[in-house]
Amino acid sequence: MRQRTCAILALLLLLQFLLCANLSGKRPFMDEGSYLSSAWLFSKGETPYTGFILEKPLGIVFTFSALFSAFPASILSARLAMAAVAMLQLLAIFFIAKKFFDSEPAALAAGFLFAMWSIPFSSYLTSNEPFMALLSSIALFFMHECLVKKRSYPALIGFGLPLGLSILFKQTMVVYSAFFAIAFFALCWRWKKQLPSKKETALLFFLIAAPAAIMCAYLLLINSFNEFVATMLFLSSLVESGSFLVIDARSLIAVAAFAFMPVALIGLLAKTRFTEKKEKELLLLLLWFSVGFVNMFPFRGCCFHLLPSLPAASLIGGFIAAKAMQKKHGKKLLLFSVVAILSAAAAAIGSQMVFSSEAYGFENLATVCKFIEQNSGANERILVMPAVPETYFLSKRMPAASQMQFFDQYGEQFQQKMIGRIIQNKPVLVVYFSKEKNLQYTGPHLIDAFIRENFEETKKIELHPPLYKFFNYAIVLKPK
Repeated sequence: MRQRTCAILALLLLLQFLLCANLSGKRPFMDEGSYLSSAWLFSKGETPYTGFILEKPLGIVFTFSALFSAFPASILSARLAMAAVAMLQLLAIFFIAKKFFDSEPAALAAGFLFAMWSIPFSSYLTSNEPFMALLSSIALFFMHECLVKKRSYPALIGFGLPLGLSILFKQTMVVYSAFFAIAFFALCWRWKKQLPSKKETALLFFLIAAPAAIMCAYLLLINSFNEFVATMLFLSSLVESGSFLVIDARSLIAVAAFAFMPVALIGLLAKTRFTEKKEKELLLLLLWFSVGFVNMFPFRGCCFHLLPSLPAASLIGGFIAAKAMQKKHGKKLLLFSVVAILSAAAAAIGSQMVFSSEAYGFENLATVCKFIEQNSGANERILVMPAVPETYFLSKRMPAASQMQFFDQYGEQFQQKMIGRIIQNKPVLVVYFSKEKNLQYTGPHLIDAFIRENFEETKKIELHPPLYKFFNYAIVLKPK
Protein backbone atom coordinates (compact mmCIF):
# COMPACT_ATOMS: atom_id res chain seq x y z
CA MET A 1 0.00 0.00 0.00
CA ARG A 2 1.08 3.53 -0.60
CA GLN A 3 2.31 5.56 2.36
CA ARG A 4 -0.63 7.99 2.11
CA THR A 5 -3.15 5.13 2.12
CA CYS A 6 -1.51 3.62 5.20
CA ALA A 7 -1.67 6.98 6.98
CA ILE A 8 -5.37 7.46 6.17
CA LEU A 9 -6.15 3.89 7.25
CA ALA A 10 -4.33 4.49 10.55
CA LEU A 11 -6.40 7.65 11.10
CA LEU A 12 -9.61 5.72 10.39
CA LEU A 13 -8.63 3.06 12.93
CA LEU A 14 -7.86 5.77 15.49
CA LEU A 15 -11.19 7.43 14.74
CA GLN A 16 -12.98 4.10 15.20
CA PHE A 17 -11.27 3.53 18.54
CA LEU A 18 -12.03 7.04 19.82
CA LEU A 19 -15.69 6.83 18.78
CA CYS A 20 -16.08 3.59 20.75
CA ALA A 21 -13.85 4.49 23.70
CA ASN A 22 -15.73 7.75 24.26
CA LEU A 23 -18.79 5.65 25.09
CA SER A 24 -16.98 3.10 27.26
CA GLY A 25 -18.97 4.08 30.34
CA LYS A 26 -22.27 4.89 28.67
CA ARG A 27 -25.47 3.42 27.33
CA PRO A 28 -26.80 0.75 29.71
CA PHE A 29 -28.43 -2.05 27.77
CA MET A 30 -30.39 -5.01 29.19
CA ASP A 31 -29.11 -7.75 26.87
CA GLU A 32 -25.57 -6.49 27.42
CA GLY A 33 -26.16 -6.90 31.14
CA SER A 34 -27.16 -10.53 30.61
CA TYR A 35 -24.06 -11.24 28.51
CA LEU A 36 -21.66 -9.61 30.97
CA SER A 37 -23.29 -11.15 34.02
CA SER A 38 -23.31 -14.58 32.34
CA ALA A 39 -19.63 -14.33 31.40
CA TRP A 40 -18.72 -13.25 34.92
CA LEU A 41 -20.77 -16.09 36.45
CA PHE A 42 -19.12 -18.60 34.11
CA SER A 43 -15.69 -17.32 35.13
CA LYS A 44 -16.74 -17.96 38.76
CA GLY A 45 -17.68 -21.57 38.02
CA GLU A 46 -21.45 -21.29 37.53
CA THR A 47 -22.95 -23.85 35.13
CA PRO A 48 -24.45 -22.47 31.89
CA TYR A 49 -28.23 -22.81 31.40
CA THR A 50 -28.71 -24.37 34.86
CA GLY A 51 -26.85 -21.86 37.04
CA PHE A 52 -27.75 -19.02 34.68
CA ILE A 53 -30.04 -18.86 31.66
CA LEU A 54 -28.72 -17.28 28.48
CA GLU A 55 -31.02 -17.10 25.45
CA LYS A 56 -28.03 -17.50 23.11
CA PRO A 57 -25.29 -20.10 22.54
CA LEU A 58 -22.12 -19.76 24.58
CA GLY A 59 -19.83 -17.84 22.21
CA ILE A 60 -20.05 -14.51 23.99
CA VAL A 61 -19.75 -16.19 27.40
CA PHE A 62 -16.58 -18.02 26.35
CA THR A 63 -15.14 -14.82 24.89
CA PHE A 64 -15.73 -12.52 27.84
CA SER A 65 -15.00 -15.04 30.58
CA ALA A 66 -11.59 -15.41 28.91
CA LEU A 67 -11.26 -11.61 28.86
CA PHE A 68 -12.14 -11.40 32.56
CA SER A 69 -9.48 -13.96 33.39
CA ALA A 70 -6.85 -11.54 32.04
CA PHE A 71 -8.42 -8.13 32.76
CA PRO A 72 -10.73 -6.71 35.45
CA ALA A 73 -14.37 -7.76 35.08
CA SER A 74 -15.67 -4.28 34.31
CA ILE A 75 -17.74 -2.35 31.79
CA LEU A 76 -14.57 -0.56 30.68
CA SER A 77 -12.75 -3.82 29.87
CA ALA A 78 -15.71 -5.11 27.89
CA ARG A 79 -16.24 -1.88 25.96
CA LEU A 80 -12.55 -1.57 25.06
CA ALA A 81 -12.68 -5.15 23.81
CA MET A 82 -15.61 -4.17 21.59
CA ALA A 83 -13.60 -1.19 20.33
CA ALA A 84 -10.88 -3.66 19.29
CA VAL A 85 -13.50 -5.79 17.49
CA ALA A 86 -14.74 -2.70 15.63
CA MET A 87 -11.19 -1.86 14.56
CA LEU A 88 -10.65 -5.42 13.30
CA GLN A 89 -13.92 -5.13 11.39
CA LEU A 90 -12.78 -1.91 9.76
CA LEU A 91 -9.52 -3.59 8.73
CA ALA A 92 -11.47 -6.55 7.30
CA ILE A 93 -13.67 -4.17 5.28
CA PHE A 94 -10.60 -2.38 3.93
CA PHE A 95 -8.90 -5.59 2.77
CA ILE A 96 -12.10 -7.05 1.30
CA ALA A 97 -12.59 -3.87 -0.74
CA LYS A 98 -8.96 -3.98 -1.87
CA LYS A 99 -9.35 -7.59 -2.98
CA PHE A 100 -12.78 -7.20 -4.58
CA PHE A 101 -12.31 -3.86 -6.32
CA ASP A 102 -8.52 -3.33 -6.39
CA SER A 103 -9.21 0.26 -5.38
CA GLU A 104 -7.69 2.06 -2.41
CA PRO A 105 -10.25 4.93 -2.61
CA ALA A 106 -13.10 2.38 -2.47
CA ALA A 107 -11.45 0.62 0.48
CA LEU A 108 -10.94 3.85 2.43
CA ALA A 109 -14.44 5.10 1.67
CA ALA A 110 -15.90 1.79 2.85
CA GLY A 111 -13.88 1.99 6.06
CA PHE A 112 -15.03 5.55 6.67
CA LEU A 113 -18.69 4.64 6.16
CA PHE A 114 -18.40 1.73 8.58
CA ALA A 115 -16.69 3.88 11.23
CA MET A 116 -19.42 6.50 10.94
CA TRP A 117 -22.35 4.07 11.02
CA SER A 118 -20.95 1.74 13.67
CA ILE A 119 -21.96 4.04 16.53
CA PRO A 120 -25.57 4.66 15.43
CA PHE A 121 -25.80 0.88 15.05
CA SER A 122 -24.40 0.45 18.59
CA SER A 123 -21.36 -1.65 17.69
CA TYR A 124 -19.63 -0.42 20.86
CA LEU A 125 -22.04 -2.40 23.05
CA THR A 126 -21.06 -5.79 24.42
CA SER A 127 -23.25 -7.95 22.20
CA ASN A 128 -23.13 -10.84 19.75
CA GLU A 129 -23.64 -8.93 16.51
CA PRO A 130 -20.18 -7.35 16.09
CA PHE A 131 -18.59 -10.79 16.40
CA MET A 132 -21.06 -12.23 13.90
CA ALA A 133 -20.31 -9.43 11.45
CA LEU A 134 -16.54 -9.88 11.78
CA LEU A 135 -16.67 -13.66 11.37
CA SER A 136 -18.95 -13.42 8.33
CA SER A 137 -16.51 -10.86 6.84
CA ILE A 138 -13.67 -13.37 7.09
CA ALA A 139 -15.89 -16.09 5.62
CA LEU A 140 -16.90 -13.93 2.67
CA PHE A 141 -13.29 -13.00 1.94
CA PHE A 142 -12.35 -16.67 1.58
CA MET A 143 -15.60 -17.57 -0.18
CA HIS A 144 -14.60 -15.11 -2.89
CA GLU A 145 -11.14 -16.71 -2.99
CA CYS A 146 -12.71 -20.16 -3.54
CA LEU A 147 -15.08 -18.91 -6.25
CA VAL A 148 -12.81 -16.75 -8.41
CA LYS A 149 -9.56 -18.68 -8.02
CA LYS A 150 -8.66 -22.35 -7.78
CA ARG A 151 -10.13 -23.82 -4.61
CA SER A 152 -7.66 -24.77 -1.90
CA TYR A 153 -8.06 -26.40 1.49
CA PRO A 154 -6.76 -23.30 3.37
CA ALA A 155 -9.34 -21.14 1.57
CA LEU A 156 -12.12 -23.64 2.38
CA ILE A 157 -11.05 -23.57 6.03
CA GLY A 158 -11.10 -19.75 5.95
CA PHE A 159 -14.63 -19.90 4.54
CA GLY A 160 -16.19 -22.66 6.64
CA LEU A 161 -14.65 -22.25 10.09
CA PRO A 162 -15.70 -18.60 10.66
CA LEU A 163 -19.27 -19.52 9.70
CA GLY A 164 -19.17 -22.36 12.21
CA LEU A 165 -17.77 -20.11 14.93
CA SER A 166 -20.45 -17.49 14.22
CA ILE A 167 -23.15 -20.02 15.19
CA LEU A 168 -21.72 -19.99 18.72
CA PHE A 169 -22.80 -16.34 19.03
CA LYS A 170 -26.41 -16.59 17.89
CA GLN A 171 -28.72 -19.34 16.73
CA THR A 172 -29.92 -17.29 13.74
CA MET A 173 -26.46 -17.86 12.26
CA VAL A 174 -27.51 -21.44 11.53
CA VAL A 175 -29.78 -20.02 8.83
CA TYR A 176 -27.09 -17.55 7.80
CA SER A 177 -24.44 -20.26 7.43
CA ALA A 178 -26.78 -22.63 5.60
CA PHE A 179 -27.65 -19.85 3.15
CA PHE A 180 -23.99 -19.20 2.37
CA ALA A 181 -23.20 -22.90 2.01
CA ILE A 182 -26.05 -23.28 -0.51
CA ALA A 183 -25.01 -20.08 -2.31
CA PHE A 184 -21.44 -21.36 -2.48
CA PHE A 185 -22.47 -24.57 -4.25
CA ALA A 186 -24.84 -22.72 -6.58
CA LEU A 187 -22.19 -20.18 -7.57
CA CYS A 188 -19.54 -22.87 -8.01
CA TRP A 189 -21.82 -24.43 -10.62
CA ARG A 190 -22.88 -21.14 -12.19
CA TRP A 191 -19.43 -19.56 -12.42
CA LYS A 192 -17.15 -22.58 -12.77
CA LYS A 193 -19.51 -25.30 -14.00
CA GLN A 194 -18.02 -27.58 -11.37
CA LEU A 195 -19.18 -28.54 -7.91
CA PRO A 196 -16.72 -29.07 -5.04
CA SER A 197 -15.42 -32.62 -4.66
CA LYS A 198 -16.79 -34.98 -2.02
CA LYS A 199 -13.73 -34.36 0.19
CA GLU A 200 -14.11 -30.58 -0.14
CA THR A 201 -17.83 -30.81 0.61
CA ALA A 202 -17.23 -33.00 3.66
CA LEU A 203 -14.54 -30.61 4.95
CA LEU A 204 -16.78 -27.57 4.49
CA PHE A 205 -19.74 -29.07 6.34
CA PHE A 206 -17.46 -30.40 9.08
CA LEU A 207 -15.99 -26.92 9.63
CA ILE A 208 -19.44 -25.31 9.81
CA ALA A 209 -20.84 -27.95 12.17
CA ALA A 210 -17.80 -28.67 14.37
CA PRO A 211 -17.88 -25.64 16.74
CA ALA A 212 -21.57 -26.17 17.60
CA ALA A 213 -21.00 -29.92 17.97
CA ILE A 214 -18.10 -29.33 20.37
CA MET A 215 -20.23 -26.91 22.40
CA CYS A 216 -23.08 -29.45 22.58
CA ALA A 217 -20.62 -32.16 23.68
CA TYR A 218 -19.39 -29.84 26.43
CA LEU A 219 -22.97 -29.20 27.57
CA LEU A 220 -23.65 -32.94 27.65
CA LEU A 221 -20.53 -33.38 29.74
CA ILE A 222 -21.70 -30.84 32.34
CA ASN A 223 -25.33 -32.09 32.23
CA SER A 224 -26.73 -28.85 30.81
CA PHE A 225 -27.73 -30.02 27.33
CA ASN A 226 -31.46 -30.45 28.10
CA GLU A 227 -31.62 -26.97 29.63
CA PHE A 228 -29.76 -25.58 26.60
CA VAL A 229 -32.31 -27.09 24.19
CA ALA A 230 -35.19 -25.73 26.27
CA THR A 231 -33.61 -22.27 26.27
CA MET A 232 -33.07 -22.29 22.49
CA LEU A 233 -36.83 -22.98 22.20
CA PHE A 234 -37.41 -20.15 24.68
CA LEU A 235 -40.10 -18.27 22.77
CA SER A 236 -42.36 -21.29 22.40
CA SER A 237 -41.74 -23.08 25.68
CA LEU A 238 -41.19 -20.50 28.40
CA VAL A 239 -42.87 -17.27 27.36
CA GLU A 240 -46.59 -16.71 26.90
CA SER A 241 -46.22 -13.37 25.16
CA GLY A 242 -46.37 -12.15 21.56
CA SER A 243 -44.69 -8.88 22.47
CA PHE A 244 -41.47 -10.03 20.79
CA LEU A 245 -43.00 -9.05 17.44
CA VAL A 246 -41.92 -5.45 17.87
CA ILE A 247 -39.61 -3.41 15.65
CA ASP A 248 -37.80 -0.70 17.58
CA ALA A 249 -38.08 2.79 16.10
CA ARG A 250 -34.29 3.11 15.96
CA SER A 251 -34.24 0.37 13.32
CA LEU A 252 -35.40 3.09 10.93
CA ILE A 253 -31.80 4.37 11.01
CA ALA A 254 -31.09 1.51 8.64
CA VAL A 255 -33.24 3.18 5.97
CA ALA A 256 -30.81 6.09 5.81
CA ALA A 257 -27.72 3.92 6.24
CA PHE A 258 -28.63 1.66 3.35
CA ALA A 259 -30.06 4.36 1.05
CA PHE A 260 -27.33 3.75 -1.51
CA MET A 261 -28.15 0.03 -1.92
CA PRO A 262 -30.68 0.47 -4.79
CA VAL A 263 -28.05 2.30 -6.85
CA ALA A 264 -25.67 -0.66 -6.61
CA LEU A 265 -28.49 -3.10 -7.31
CA ILE A 266 -29.52 -1.24 -10.48
CA GLY A 267 -25.91 -1.07 -11.60
CA LEU A 268 -25.52 -4.80 -11.02
CA LEU A 269 -28.68 -5.87 -12.80
CA ALA A 270 -28.21 -3.51 -15.74
CA LYS A 271 -24.57 -4.60 -16.16
CA THR A 272 -23.63 -1.13 -17.25
CA ARG A 273 -20.06 0.18 -17.41
CA PHE A 274 -20.60 1.33 -13.83
CA THR A 275 -19.85 -2.18 -12.55
CA GLU A 276 -16.77 -2.63 -14.78
CA LYS A 277 -16.73 -6.44 -14.55
CA LYS A 278 -17.34 -6.41 -10.80
CA GLU A 279 -20.74 -8.13 -11.07
CA LYS A 280 -19.55 -11.21 -9.15
CA GLU A 281 -18.18 -9.19 -6.27
CA LEU A 282 -21.28 -7.01 -6.04
CA LEU A 283 -23.51 -10.09 -6.16
CA LEU A 284 -21.64 -11.60 -3.20
CA LEU A 285 -21.99 -8.33 -1.29
CA LEU A 286 -25.69 -8.10 -2.06
CA LEU A 287 -26.21 -11.68 -0.88
CA TRP A 288 -24.26 -10.89 2.29
CA PHE A 289 -26.24 -7.72 2.84
CA SER A 290 -29.61 -9.41 2.32
CA VAL A 291 -29.08 -12.50 4.45
CA GLY A 292 -27.94 -10.30 7.36
CA PHE A 293 -31.57 -9.31 7.87
CA VAL A 294 -32.32 -12.80 9.21
CA ASN A 295 -30.70 -11.57 12.41
CA MET A 296 -33.65 -9.21 12.93
CA PHE A 297 -35.78 -12.19 14.00
CA PRO A 298 -37.71 -12.06 16.31
CA PHE A 299 -37.96 -8.36 15.43
CA ARG A 300 -37.30 -7.09 18.91
CA GLY A 301 -34.65 -4.66 20.00
CA CYS A 302 -32.60 -2.01 18.29
CA CYS A 303 -30.84 -1.54 14.98
CA PHE A 304 -27.73 -3.26 16.36
CA HIS A 305 -29.47 -6.42 15.09
CA LEU A 306 -28.63 -5.18 11.58
CA LEU A 307 -24.89 -4.99 12.27
CA PRO A 308 -24.22 -8.20 10.27
CA SER A 309 -25.47 -6.36 7.17
CA LEU A 310 -23.48 -3.19 7.83
CA PRO A 311 -20.06 -4.34 6.50
CA ALA A 312 -21.62 -5.34 3.15
CA ALA A 313 -23.48 -2.04 2.95
CA SER A 314 -20.28 -0.12 3.77
CA LEU A 315 -18.37 -1.97 1.05
CA ILE A 316 -21.01 -1.25 -1.58
CA GLY A 317 -21.16 2.37 -0.43
CA GLY A 318 -17.38 2.65 -0.72
CA PHE A 319 -17.48 1.19 -4.23
CA ILE A 320 -20.15 3.68 -5.29
CA ALA A 321 -18.28 6.60 -3.72
CA ALA A 322 -15.07 5.65 -5.55
CA LYS A 323 -16.91 5.38 -8.86
CA ALA A 324 -18.63 8.70 -8.25
CA MET A 325 -15.24 10.41 -8.18
CA GLN A 326 -14.76 9.42 -11.80
CA LYS A 327 -16.26 12.04 -14.11
CA LYS A 328 -17.58 9.46 -16.59
CA HIS A 329 -20.26 8.34 -14.13
CA GLY A 330 -21.97 11.71 -13.92
CA LYS A 331 -22.71 14.41 -11.39
CA LYS A 332 -25.88 12.78 -10.02
CA LEU A 333 -23.98 9.79 -8.69
CA LEU A 334 -21.37 12.07 -7.16
CA LEU A 335 -24.06 14.15 -5.47
CA PHE A 336 -25.75 11.01 -4.15
CA SER A 337 -22.47 9.69 -2.73
CA VAL A 338 -21.66 13.02 -1.07
CA VAL A 339 -25.10 13.04 0.57
CA ALA A 340 -24.64 9.43 1.76
CA ILE A 341 -21.23 10.18 3.28
CA LEU A 342 -22.41 13.40 4.93
CA SER A 343 -25.50 11.68 6.35
CA ALA A 344 -23.26 8.95 7.81
CA ALA A 345 -21.04 11.59 9.44
CA ALA A 346 -24.09 13.43 10.78
CA ALA A 347 -25.46 10.19 12.23
CA ALA A 348 -22.14 9.46 13.96
CA ILE A 349 -21.91 12.96 15.46
CA GLY A 350 -25.56 12.95 16.51
CA SER A 351 -25.27 9.51 18.10
CA GLN A 352 -22.14 10.51 20.00
CA MET A 353 -23.91 13.57 21.39
CA VAL A 354 -26.97 11.57 22.44
CA PHE A 355 -25.18 8.53 23.88
CA SER A 356 -22.63 10.70 25.69
CA SER A 357 -25.37 12.52 27.57
CA GLU A 358 -26.15 12.01 31.24
CA ALA A 359 -29.26 10.00 30.38
CA TYR A 360 -27.14 7.18 28.92
CA GLY A 361 -24.94 6.34 31.87
CA PHE A 362 -24.29 3.84 34.64
CA GLU A 363 -23.86 6.43 37.40
CA ASN A 364 -27.24 5.75 39.03
CA LEU A 365 -26.77 2.02 38.84
CA ALA A 366 -23.32 2.35 40.43
CA THR A 367 -25.00 3.92 43.47
CA VAL A 368 -27.44 1.02 43.74
CA CYS A 369 -24.64 -1.55 43.36
CA LYS A 370 -22.58 0.16 46.05
CA PHE A 371 -25.55 -0.12 48.43
CA ILE A 372 -25.87 -3.83 47.57
CA GLU A 373 -22.17 -4.41 48.24
CA GLN A 374 -22.42 -2.65 51.61
CA ASN A 375 -25.50 -4.64 52.69
CA SER A 376 -24.63 -8.14 51.53
CA GLY A 377 -21.73 -10.57 51.72
CA ALA A 378 -19.55 -11.56 48.79
CA ASN A 379 -20.95 -15.13 48.86
CA GLU A 380 -24.59 -14.12 49.39
CA ARG A 381 -27.12 -13.95 46.58
CA ILE A 382 -29.58 -11.27 45.48
CA LEU A 383 -32.58 -11.09 43.15
CA VAL A 384 -33.06 -8.24 40.67
CA MET A 385 -36.53 -7.54 39.25
CA PRO A 386 -37.72 -7.17 36.57
CA ALA A 387 -34.93 -6.35 34.06
CA VAL A 388 -31.62 -4.73 34.98
CA PRO A 389 -29.35 -7.81 34.82
CA GLU A 390 -26.08 -5.88 34.78
CA THR A 391 -26.73 -5.22 38.49
CA TYR A 392 -25.30 -8.67 39.22
CA PHE A 393 -22.16 -7.96 37.21
CA LEU A 394 -21.55 -4.49 38.66
CA SER A 395 -22.28 -5.44 42.28
CA LYS A 396 -20.38 -8.77 41.94
CA ARG A 397 -23.28 -10.62 43.57
CA MET A 398 -24.66 -13.86 42.17
CA PRO A 399 -28.35 -14.16 41.20
CA ALA A 400 -30.82 -16.13 43.30
CA ALA A 401 -32.68 -17.24 40.15
CA SER A 402 -31.13 -18.65 37.00
CA GLN A 403 -33.29 -16.30 34.90
CA MET A 404 -31.83 -12.79 35.07
CA GLN A 405 -34.54 -10.82 33.22
CA PHE A 406 -38.28 -11.01 33.91
CA PHE A 407 -39.78 -8.60 31.39
CA ASP A 408 -42.33 -10.93 29.75
CA GLN A 409 -45.18 -13.21 30.75
CA TYR A 410 -43.73 -16.59 31.72
CA GLY A 411 -45.44 -19.97 31.96
CA GLU A 412 -46.54 -21.03 35.45
CA GLN A 413 -44.33 -24.14 35.42
CA PHE A 414 -41.28 -22.01 34.65
CA GLN A 415 -42.22 -19.50 37.40
CA GLN A 416 -42.58 -22.31 39.95
CA LYS A 417 -39.13 -23.57 38.94
CA MET A 418 -37.65 -20.10 39.51
CA ILE A 419 -39.41 -19.80 42.89
CA GLY A 420 -37.85 -23.13 43.89
CA ARG A 421 -34.41 -21.74 42.97
CA ILE A 422 -35.07 -18.55 44.94
CA ILE A 423 -36.06 -20.54 48.04
CA GLN A 424 -32.96 -22.70 47.67
CA ASN A 425 -30.56 -19.75 47.22
CA LYS A 426 -32.08 -17.55 49.99
CA PRO A 427 -31.47 -14.04 48.60
CA VAL A 428 -30.57 -11.49 51.26
CA LEU A 429 -31.87 -8.63 49.07
CA VAL A 430 -34.47 -8.21 46.36
CA VAL A 431 -34.08 -5.10 44.21
CA TYR A 432 -37.07 -3.92 42.18
CA PHE A 433 -36.49 -1.25 39.55
CA SER A 434 -39.72 0.70 39.37
CA LYS A 435 -41.22 3.58 37.46
CA GLU A 436 -43.31 4.66 40.45
CA LYS A 437 -42.21 5.62 43.94
CA ASN A 438 -44.72 3.17 45.36
CA LEU A 439 -43.53 -0.24 44.24
CA GLN A 440 -45.41 -1.55 41.23
CA TYR A 441 -44.85 -5.30 40.96
CA THR A 442 -44.17 -5.81 37.26
CA GLY A 443 -42.61 -9.27 37.15
CA PRO A 444 -44.33 -12.62 36.49
CA HIS A 445 -47.39 -12.86 38.74
CA LEU A 446 -46.41 -15.95 40.76
CA ILE A 447 -42.92 -14.63 41.47
CA ASP A 448 -44.37 -11.22 42.42
CA ALA A 449 -46.78 -12.92 44.81
CA PHE A 450 -43.97 -14.93 46.39
CA ILE A 451 -41.89 -11.78 46.94
CA ARG A 452 -44.86 -9.89 48.47
CA GLU A 453 -45.39 -12.70 50.93
CA ASN A 454 -41.76 -13.24 51.97
CA PHE A 455 -40.00 -9.87 51.65
CA GLU A 456 -40.59 -6.35 52.93
CA GLU A 457 -39.48 -2.98 51.62
CA THR A 458 -36.56 -1.32 53.44
CA LYS A 459 -35.18 1.41 51.17
CA LYS A 460 -35.91 3.51 48.09
CA ILE A 461 -33.07 4.82 45.93
CA GLU A 462 -34.11 7.57 43.52
CA LEU A 463 -32.58 7.34 40.04
CA HIS A 464 -31.97 10.64 38.33
CA PRO A 465 -31.87 10.68 35.37
CA PRO A 466 -34.11 7.62 35.01
CA LEU A 467 -32.30 4.39 34.22
CA TYR A 468 -33.11 3.28 30.64
CA LYS A 469 -35.16 6.50 30.56
CA PHE A 470 -37.85 4.49 32.37
CA PHE A 471 -36.90 3.33 35.90
CA ASN A 472 -37.11 6.18 38.44
CA TYR A 473 -36.50 4.16 41.61
CA ALA A 474 -34.60 1.14 42.88
CA ILE A 475 -36.68 -0.31 45.73
CA VAL A 476 -34.82 -2.67 48.05
CA LEU A 477 -36.57 -5.46 49.96
CA LYS A 478 -35.23 -7.77 52.68
CA PRO A 479 -36.58 -11.09 54.00
CA LYS A 480 -39.36 -10.73 56.56
